[in-house]
Parts: sequence; structure tokens; C-alpha cells
Amino acid sequence: MKRFFPKPSLMPSRLWLYLKFNLIVSALLYMLFMTLNPSYTVETFLFTVAASISSIALIYLILALILLPFLYLKRTALYLAFILVITLNLLILADFFIFRLYKMHINPMVLNIIFSPAAQESVHIGMAPVLATVATLTILILLELLLLQNIEHLETKRARALNRRSRLLLILPLLLIGIGEKLTFGIASLQNNTAIVQKARVIPLYQPLTFNQLAKRYAGYVPPQKLPTLVKDSALQYPLKPLRYHTAQQHPHIFIFGSDATRADMLTQEIMPNIYRFARESLHFTRHYSGGNTTRFGLFSLFYGLNATYWFAFLNEQKGALLFDALKHQGYAINITNSTDLRWPEFRQTAFVNIPDTIHDAFAGEPWQKDRQSTDAFKQWLAEQNSSQPLFSFVFFDAPHGPYSYPKEQAHFLPDNDGIINYMTLSQNDAPILLNMYKNANRYVDGLFQELLDALKAKGIYDDAIIIITSDHGEEFYEFGNFGHNSSFSEAQTNSFLVVKVPGMPPQRINRLTSHVDIVPFIMKRIGVENPATDYSNGFDLLHADRKSLSISNWNNYAIKTDKHVVVFSKKPSALLAPEIRNNSDYALNNEVSLDTFSPYILQSLQESSLFFK
Repeated sequence: MKRFFPKPSLMPSRLWLYLKFNLIVSALLYMLFMTLNPSYTVETFLFTVAASISSIALIYLILALILLPFLYLKRTALYLAFILVITLNLLILADFFIFRLYKMHINPMVLNIIFSPAAQESVHIGMAPVLATVATLTILILLELLLLQNIEHLETKRARALNRRSRLLLILPLLLIGIGEKLTFGIASLQNNTAIVQKARVIPLYQPLTFNQLAKRYAGYVPPQKLPTLVKDSALQYPLKPLRYHTAQQHPHIFIFGSDATRADMLTQEIMPNIYRFARESLHFTRHYSGGNTTRFGLFSLFYGLNATYWFAFLNEQKGALLFDALKHQGYAINITNSTDLRWPEFRQTAFVNIPDTIHDAFAGEPWQKDRQSTDAFKQWLAEQNSSQPLFSFVFFDAPHGPYSYPKEQAHFLPDNDGIINYMTLSQNDAPILLNMYKNANRYVDGLFQELLDALKAKGIYDDAIIIITSDHGEEFYEFGNFGHNSSFSEAQTNSFLVVKVPGMPPQRINRLTSHVDIVPFIMKRIGVENPATDYSNGFDLLHADRKSLSISNWNNYAIKTDKHVVVFSKKPSALLAPEIRNNSDYALNNEVSLDTFSPYILQSLQESSLFFK
């Protein structure tokens, strides 16, 4: 019977042998990253070894699939494999040194620093690393040439025998190692075993496997409350120095009230008359931005005072926000009232992990009904408190988040299609109706905000309290080409409203650049924390922040926003080398501004995002 496919020009055994030898070399290079974890137990050591081997094996499997078609072009497959392997090993080494320096793997911002002449002038790499890189590349090429020569001169029978033997020694063990480490990670994640989960952070391109959502959906299983990560096992160094406090006779009551997805331009007399009036009596920050364009990243930046790039590390270790440690130390009674379940996003596992008994988030009904219940729950809590003790409360409403919830009798802005959204047929033509629904939802929570303020007045603590009213991110209605949030870093999606009442300070409209990460340093200073903000935050004291740029993140992208522009870096491989510069005014691409202009801000953001890793 004739072969359907032509016979390869190159004997496949030679190519597979070449890749297998290099798999061992690359796996050893991957092991270098294990030295960047602070400590190991036998269990975590074995997992990290297995995860490293599994990850590099997956990369080589992809290389093998890429090279398959080239087997039919004489020795092209071997020569292409030679180039790919050298490139891969060089990238592994480069990533190792970058991770040592910035505590993060190669990403678009790092690439900008490497390739931008302006950034290199700021970094001052020096001659030694350059010489080391040249020497390493030379050694790699010489070793690969030697290996390639030996592979090419192998007798056919010998090559086949070696390939068959290595197949038995490598393929099955690699498969078992891969399955074993994925199951180990999944079970560790399910059990909140952060000692294992956090070790994977150092492994380049590691692909985690978790069962949490499946276990919750089909078995009703919720991970148990975890034990605190031991300091010696933690990859984080947060804070950099222990907090120091000065004694004070009395600390101010502090209240943070927020609403999901309320953008800055909703704060008008027509849409939110109560908070508009409150803003005229307080500090109104008009150019304030969230640390994210979605809830988990926005609120993370607010409660930690850290860039949202830290989210995944803090979630893996379930490390609570230092703010609440400080509040407890200073004797505050704490209340967290949230209209939605704080297990998603995972704030019970992050910001509030150390204060579970203060949380009230078990509400039922439509979002506006939950907001109504949240308001009543806060008022009840407040009534039960002794106002001689300092109070802290966070209350967060959900109604302005899609699908924009409000009582039908309070539909002030029409038409609103009876509050119904058909997401299947949604288009830009629906924007006016959607915007009306959104305004109605914000108008509704404006009334609830006023109830919260009235409750403070009735308690007799309004005048002496610090009151912060803000949102986690914004919402867009195709003004810049997108709908909703988490899709771009436009003004509509990132410009959160912020109003702060500080006892004794006159009303003021503040037009300088500020960020959510500036709120924690502001609070810490006023509850008696003596440390400089740099010990625990990427932010500045909100009242004295003098920013030229700020960082914003979501799942797949991060951005640096300046006065006129926003630079967007994508974590997706397809856009890794193509950062975008966009205008703040219209979110249009701007190809006339050089990326080098932003190099100091990019370097600053990289340094901030590595500061609290060991």
C-alpha cells in the first residue's frame, strides 16, 4: 500500500533526540528559578520541581508540533530547532535575571525598559551584565553546535535505538509528573494550601489548574478558612517595616461609602443631587482614578494602597490588607457591609480575610433591594455602637453595576425600556436607553448615600468623622468605542468619583491627578501610623499627592495614565510587543508620541510592582 503522506526528508529520530537532550538542559535552567523562592518544605520542593519540569515539557511539546512540517524539508527542521532552542534558553536566562530584579517575569513593560534607549539611560545596566549576556549566548551557541553535530552524524540504527530508549525514560515519567503536579496544585488551591500555591509564581509560563468553581457548583464545597501564611514561607514582604504608632487621645471615625461602577461625571445636581451637595461641602477630587477597571482590581488598590498587579500574589497567599491590622491596633470597631457576596470577587480571601466577623453580605433580591438591605444593616450596626470608640465602616452598593437596578417607580430618566437589557442584540444604538438606566440606578443609590450621612448626623458623629465616598471603577456607553467596563482604560471606565470630608478642612475642588492607592496612606496617617507610606503602599497621602502618572490594571492588561495619555500594555502574546499610546480625551490611538516619553513612568511602575516581593 502506498503511503498517503510523503516520507520525511529528515529521519524524525534525530530531531526528537535533539529536542529531548535540550529538554533536559532547559529543565535545569528552569530549576534556577527555584532559588528565588524564600524557603521550602519537602512537599513544596517536590511540587516546584515537578511544576518546573511539567512547564518546560509543555513548551517543548509545542516546539515539536511547530517543527513537524519542516521534517519534509531536508535538514531545515534541525536547523530551525537549533535557532528556537537557543532563543528559548536565552529567554529563560533573561527571565531569570529580570525576575531577580523586578520580581516579575518578562512582560511588555519590562520589554520596553530593555529596548528603549531612554529607559536604559535611567536603569544604568552597566557593562558587566552585557558582557555576561554575550558570554552566555556564545557558550549556548557553541554547546548547541556541538550537540547538533553529534546528532547529525549518528548512524540511523543508533539514532532510532536511542530515541526509542529515551522515549521510555522520558515520555511516561513526564506525563505522570505533569498530571501529578496539576492535581497537587488543584487540590492545594481547593484546600487553601498557600504554601504550595505561592511557589508556582516563580515558574515562567506556569499554567495552574484549579477545581474551586467546579467544587462549588457541583458539590457545594467552599474552601476552608486558611491558616495565615508563615512569614518565612511568604513571597511577600508587606509591610517593608513593622508599623509604628503614636499615641493619640482620640482617633477620628472613618467611613468609606461606595457604589459599583459609578463614574465621575455622574456627580451632577440632576443625577446625584445629594452627593453633589455633599461634594460642594467637602474635598471633591475631579481627576481621581481607580487602580483597575473592574471591581476586584479597583477595590484591591483602594484597601491595600498597592498597584493592582499585586492582586494575584495576595490572593494566592490570602494576605489581608494592612489597613485593618492598623485599625484593630488602634481600637476601632469595624463593619464591612457589602450588597453582594464577598467570596466573589474574593475579598473574604484577601482584604477582609482577618476580619470575617465584621462582614455583612448575606442579602437577597434584586441589586437595588440588596442595597436597601445594606443601608438598613449599616444603620442598625451604627445604632448599636458606642460613639466613644473610634468606628470604621465600609458600605458598598451594587445597583449601578449592570444590569442597572432600581425600583421602577424611581425611573427619573426615560426612556429606559422598563429596565430590561437584551444583551444578545445590544449595540451602540441602545446607548441612550442604557445610559438612562444607569443614571436611574445612580440616582437611586444617591438617596441611599444620603441615608447613610443622615444616620451619622443622627448619631452625632458626622462633623468629626472622615467620610470618603467613591466607586471601584467607571462604566462606558460607547463614548470611546466600548460598552461596560473591563474592556479599556478610557476615562469613562477608570475615572472614579471621589469626595472626602475631612473635619476642619474647608470645601475645595481638587483637579490634580490622584489614585485609589493614595487613600490608604491618607487614612494611615490620620489614625496614628508613623511609618512613611513607602513602607506599605505605592501611593501618597491623598491630600499631598503630586502625581505625574498612575497605574491601572485588569486581567490581561495594565496601563500607565498620565495627564494627557494612557499607555496600554497587553499580557496577551499576540500584543506583547505592541503597546498602545492613546489620548485621554477621546481614547484614540496616538502614533505621534514616542513610547520613550513614558519610560520614567514605566520604570517607576515596575519598581512599585516589585517593591513588596522578597
